[in-house]
Parts: sequence; C-alpha cells; structure tokens
Amino acid sequence: MASFNVLGDSHTGRGGNKPHFADARPRMSWTVQLLRGNEISVVGLQEYEPSQHGMFTSMTGGSWAVYPGLQLGRKGVRNSMAWNTSVWDLVEAHTTTIPYFHGNPAIIPYVLLAHRETGRLAWFISVHNPASTRGPAQHWRNQATAKEVALMNQLQAPAGPNEPGTPVFLLGDFNEKAEAFCAVTSGAAAQAANGGTASPCSPPGNTGIDWIFASTPGVTFANYVRMDGGLVNRASDHPLIFADATLEGEAPTVDAD
Repeated sequence: MASFNVLGDSHTGRGGNKPHFADARPRMSWTVQLLRGNEISVVGLQEYEPSQHGMFTSMTGGSWAVYPGLQLGRKGVRNSMAWNTSVWDLVEAHTTTIPYFHGNPAIIPYVLLAHRETGRLAWFISVHNPASTRGPAQHWRNQATAKEVALMNQLQAPAGPNEPGTPVFLLGDFNEKAEAFCAVTSGAAAQAANGGTASPCSPPGNTGIDWIFASTPGVTFANYVRMDGGLVNRASDHPLIFADATLEGEAPTVDAD
C-alpha cells in the first residue's frame, strides 16, 4: 500500500506556483508507472484534482477504482482512495470532513475493502492536513488529527464482546513529523509503517510529513520505502511512501471469491 501527494494540476499549470514541473498528464503517467512498478494495490492520493482523476482512470483502463473521485463533485476528489480491483472489492464507502485552510471543511474518504483472495476486511482513510502556507495552521492541524484519530478508533472498535476489530489504515500528508506521529500512535493505539515507538513517543528516523499508520492489533508492516528522487521527483514534490502490510490474527472477513 502507498500514500502519494501527486501535486495538483493547478500547481503546475498556467499561473501555478510550481511551473518547473511538467504538466499533469506526464506526471500522472509517471505516477501510474510508479504504482505498477512497485506492485501497489491500494493508495491514498492527495492533491488529486479533477483533471488528474480523468487521466488516472483513463491510464489504468478501469482496472482501478477511486473513491470519492468525482462522485461528490470537484471538491471531494482532492483526497481519494484508489485500489486495484483485481486485488480488492469495495464493501462500504463514506466521507467525513476535517478543518483545512482557515478552518474551512475538506472532505476525506474512508472505505472498507475486502481482499479478494482471502476475504479479509480493512478500512482505508486518505487525508491531507493543512500546511501553514496561508497563515498559521497549527490549530487546524491539531483539530484535523484529533478527528482522524477519533475516526480510527471508531472504525477499529469491535462490533461486540469477544469479536475482533477491523484493521484501519490512515494514509496521507499530515504536514507534520513528530507531532503527527505522537498524536496518532498514542491516540489510536496505532503504529507507523516505518517504525518508532508510541510510549514514550519516539518517531522513526526515516520520516517526513507523509505517513502510513495502521491499527496495532492485526497488522504487521515490512519493507517500508520512502522513495524520493528520480521519477518520483519528476511526478511530484512529495516522496512516494509504501510498505507491505500483513493482516493477521482474528479479524472480520467476507466470503472470498
């Protein structure tokens, strides 16, 4: 699985603030190439704009599904979850909001997917918390992270006594390093794909502002990569982060195909 801030088309098009990057079409082609080349089956996307959604769905030829994409209009697309439909089936899809620039609400998706081969269920959330590029945003980041932690706790809670909880993955651009790590791992009994310890809080060394978090029970991470340079740097101003995740122990399932 991966998280990738794909650098919105509006940043690199006419009048954008990143004119030294290529236009969105070649950058999205490189993004698809990176996902395929690294055998990613599910990815949280940020700064994913309507034009890029059209490019992605065309380039993947219907082999990937995206939520919300444009199902909720142009504002909903920017944070989306995407998955390879040969690997995952959609079970449920929802959205909520977090405060973004100046506290204005931004839509974030959360989807329940079933692994086609095993029937194992997992929730996936894609988020983008506000940077301080349009004024101080620490207050809004704190509120956004608190809502994300609460959502993780809600989704991973067992349905009843002696029942297993459902693993939850929280993916995205948090615009924070240690602050995000400490808040999520302590608040949601979570772990980061690249390591570190929750109590006392000690973030991993290989870190940035993009994170992959997951429930501590039922998930084991391996082979974390923070890919920067080369094709990634041509596609975006963020690294591509990805890892292998194993769902283990008792957990809800659906009948596999």
